[in-house]
Order: sequence, then structure tokens, then C-alpha cells
Amino acid sequence: MIKEKLQKNFRIIAFVFIIFLIITKFIEYLEKDPKLNYRFTYWAMPIAISYMLDHDKNYTGYYSVREKIKNEVHQLDRKNLNDIFQKTLLHEAKDPNAFGVSNDDLGIVDLSYLSFKIFGVNKDSIDFFLISILILSSLIFYLTNYKKKNYINFLLIYLISLYAGFEILVSAPAGKDIFYGRLNDARLFSIFAIIPLVNIYSYFKSNIDLNILSKTKIYSLTLISLQIYIFGLICFARSSIKIEFLILFLLFFFLYLKKIVLIRNFKQIVNLYRRNIINVFLIISLISSVILSPLINTKLIARDGNYGDHNQSSHTIFEMIRAGILLDNPQLTKKYKFNWTKDFNIERTLVESGKYFYEDILNKQIDEIYFEQGGKNIVKMEKLEREFIIYLLFNDFKEVIKSIFLYKPLKMIQALKKHYNEINKTDLIPAFLMPIILFFNRQKHKSISEDFEIPILII
Repeated sequence: MIKEKLQKNFRIIAFVFIIFLIITKFIEYLEKDPKLNYRFTYWAMPIAISYMLDHDKNYTGYYSVREKIKNEVHQLDRKNLNDIFQKTLLHEAKDPNAFGVSNDDLGIVDLSYLSFKIFGVNKDSIDFFLISILILSSLIFYLTNYKKKNYINFLLIYLISLYAGFEILVSAPAGKDIFYGRLNDARLFSIFAIIPLVNIYSYFKSNIDLNILSKTKIYSLTLISLQIYIFGLICFARSSIKIEFLILFLLFFFLYLKKIVLIRNFKQIVNLYRRNIINVFLIISLISSVILSPLINTKLIARDGNYGDHNQSSHTIFEMIRAGILLDNPQLTKKYKFNWTKDFNIERTLVESGKYFYEDILNKQIDEIYFEQGGKNIVKMEKLEREFIIYLLFNDFKEVIKSIFLYKPLKMIQALKKHYNEINKTDLIPAFLMPIILFFNRQKHKSISEDFEIPILII
């Protein structure tokens, strides 16, 4: 009993200490006055400020706001950018619905608007909002898993790793005293999705056989529902995270399928459903979260609930799947003219490779897809991309497999080595807490795989 109490106290102290370390790193990050990601001044923040000036909540904004917040102002320092924001708030807005979002990640508009409402209209609001999501999500994870040592071990080690690599992860030096912030780069949002993802899985896995109304306190349902919303919000801000959502859905499907297969009569199936009715409801909510997040946001932040379709994807899903397959494979990059390293321009590389495939391999005319002046027919290009991927699967299946299971892992190892050489070695000191955590928080007579095998596969 005493040992169990000591372990519980150790977990609490370790969690609070690591969160404190991450907050100190975040403060150091803000002191460098990092530049915003371009998405926020290109469309997200101008639209969010338009909302604050009573524009319809439809992912478009006032032209007069666009005129005051130019695209490249994301490179300005904190003082100058905040001055622009304040002057924009005071001007008389006009010409509505003049510009929209130019990619699939509509949720960054909602992130911007929520951050402005909570932390005020300033450059650092989005960073405060994102770090708050990380801390809140971690706290929910801890509160819903505080009795499950293996999951707490995962959370603590994940947070220590995040702290150790924080500077390399979120700051990109661009010259003397100039840093481009990557904390608010949508490409990094997958990191924020990991904790909600594993938390949601652990909750349902632990409660699959319980009468959840009698065995679980209402606050647990509230917390996991909030975690589901956080996950949906992040998915809406970075559409590629839906792949992680698909993995989670498949895990739930197989968990319940396993139970149903073992049941021999219909009455037992009905009883399983009745015991898990709340679980089923929450899973349906999770499955819908990617779709419903904009609608939920409408109720939370929009006055009239008018969400429009004024967006255009700069790179379609199938384009990026093709890029992912070809990018690191030397045989495929050579065969399909995917010369990414020429000038590291992904748009030009995709177009040149697509033209080569369509004209030289399929022997078709490219002018109906890629226009002479440089544009492209998005509808026909989507069809081309699907044809390209199907062609790769039928004609270069071995190379596709090598891309996924050989070249990409090698590239990841090279990146890890590079980052390790760049990292401030003093930041690795808390990493020595890992073996201490595992030793003092160990669980006897139960292997990690019993409770934790699938979350490891997720990560």
C-alpha cells in the first residue's frame, strides 16, 4: 500500500515537473520572437479578424482586411505585426467574401479565431493556444489513465522526448537573431494528435466489457469527450491526420469484431451492445469528429453558422501520395523524372513528373491538364493522379514497398542523426528520467504488451 502510494506520488511529481520543463522551453521559444508560418497571414488570421469585424463565418474575409494584412507580413517581428492587427481591428471593414482559404486545412482559421478570442489579437496567441491544447490534452490523458502505469509511462516518456527535442522541432534559424517558428506549422500538428489518439484508444479498450454507466464517473466521459473534440479540431486543421484517425477506427472495429466472433448467440450480442451503448455513442462521435468539428465550431464561435466552400486545395491528396512514394526512392525518382533536389520546389517537381507520365508513358496530350501559362485543370489532374498511383502499384509494386519500408525509415534515421548532432545536449539531461520512471513505475506480473501493444503500433 505504501509502495503504491509512493509510485502514485512519483507519477504526479514527474508529470508536473515535465510540464514545467516544456513551459520553460516554450517561454524561451517566444523570447526569440519566431516568425509566424505563412498560412496565418496569407489567409487564417485575416479571415479570423474579418470574423471579429462581423463578417459571416464562411471561411472568407473582407477585402479591406486583406489589403491591410499582406501575405508576407508573417516575417515581421512581434511589435510591427501586432500594430498591423490593431490598426486593422479599428478600420471600417468593407467588401466581404473577397478571399478564402487556399488549401484543405480550413481548421487553422478556427484555431486563429479561437486563439484571438481567448488570448487576444496578437502574433503569439496561436502559439499560446497550441501549447495550451498540448497541456490540456496531456492532463486529460493523465486523469483518465492515472491507474494504468504503462500508459502513464508512455505519456511521461513522450513528454520528455518532446522537451529534449523542442528547440530543434519548433525553431528554424534563418539568420542572425531570426527564427521561423514551427510550433504553429500545420505539418507539426500530428504531434499534437498523438496524445488524444492514444488516450481515446486506451479509454475504449479499458471499458469495452464494462457497464460504463455504473463503472465510470461522469467526469471521465466529459474528459474523453473533450479529448475527442480536441482530436477532431486538430484533424480539421491538418487534413492528413485523418490517416491516424483511420488507423484508430480500424483498431476499434477489430476490438469489437473480436468480441462478437467469440459470442455464440444473439442474446449475448445484444447484452454486449447494451453494456457498451455509451462507448458506441462516443465511437460514433469520434468517427464523425473529422466531419462534425466545423459544425461544432460553428455553434461555439459562429453567430450565424454559415460555413462555405470557398477553398481550393493547393496540393491534392493523391498528388501528395504520389510525392510520398517517389520522393526518397532513387529508382522511382529517376524513372518518373521526379527531380525534387533540383531546386526543392514541390509544385514544379509534381508538374514535371506528371507531364512526363501523361505524355511519354501514357502517350496522351498534356495541354488538357497542364495549361501553357502554368495553371492546371484540377478535376482532370485528380484523375491523372489516381491513374499514376494505380500504374505504380501494378508496374513498380516492389519499389513502392521499398519506398515505405526501406527508404523512408532510412531517411528518418538520417534525420534523427542530424537532429541529434544539432540538439543542445543539456536538453537531454531530463532523458535520464526515463529509466527512473520505468523502474519506480514498473508493473509486476504484467507485460507491457497486455495493455499497450496496439498503441505502440500506432506510434
